Amino acid sequence: MLRKLLALALVAAAAPLAAQSNSAQGFGPLDPSQPTGTTIEQIIQKMGARETAFEAARNQYEFRQTVKIDTINDAFRLRVQDVQSIDDMIATIQTALAAHHELHDTDIVFSSDNGLHTGEHRLMPGKLTAFTTDIRVPLVIDGPGIPAGARIEGITENIDLASTFEALAGTSSRNDGDSLLPLLHGRTPRGWQNAVLVEHRGPVQNFKLDPDAQNYDSGNPTSYEALRTRQFLYVAYDNGQHEYYDLRSDPYELFNVYSSLSSTVRDRLQKQLRRLERCHGPESCEIAEHLPKPQ
Repeated sequence: MLRKLLALALVAAAAPLAAQSNSAQGFGPLDPSQPTGTTIEQIIQKMGARETAFEAARNQYEFRQTVKIDTINDAFRLRVQDVQSIDDMIATIQTALAAHHELHDTDIVFSSDNGLHTGEHRLMPGKLTAFTTDIRVPLVIDGPGIPAGARIEGITENIDLASTFEALAGTSSRNDGDSLLPLLHGRTPRGWQNAVLVEHRGPVQNFKLDPDAQNYDSGNPTSYEALRTRQFLYVAYDNGQHEYYDLRSDPYELFNVYSSLSSTVRDRLQKQLRRLERCHGPESCEIAEHLPKPQ
């Protein structure tokens, strides 16, 4: 059977934002969720400091933040409306495919190249950090043999898409990614990857030519390599700094506890990260993507 893959590259939900008129209706108060531990009172409480010592600074801070929060909320609403227009477009495409009796032979994949933080970690909207907000992206696949409404919990990354597209087309090649086809059909291969590599090169300084250029208040970090699992996030920056977040006790990645790690744990993390960073081909990368369970 001939399988067809439809691929479209869109700039919707990216700056400059401009919601379509047909998607701008029906949205009442709509603001990004605010995770715990981000208000000034909560931060002061965590620091163990007396509130009176921060009174003057807080008054000035809140004045500045009101303007920033309004900017973030406005951008968030426009992005929601932009995504609604994408949803409308996909429905139109599916209707056209069905009219030509091609829908049952077509795989449609919806994803993004990056996530986005919108106020988390006291940052203006941006996408260059290793935090979950920036590295987690939607991945929705619809096609023959894929159960409707199924949710897959396996860890995947964007390098898996090439292998997936090849598998859908009935072919394969040597690359670092894994085909998601077994997961899409309800089967989790034994020993599926439990770690992924996150990479960034920066800081971005050419604000005129680089579309990814961000201001300092949006987060414009120096180059880093990061190791991400369900249990933790470990980040190693080129300037020698490190971050470690225990996602089991700190899901919002608010507390960098790298300084509390033993030298043995630090060395192990760095070796695991370098192994994943330097792997090439399915054999070495399959080994690097499987970390032993913590003792």
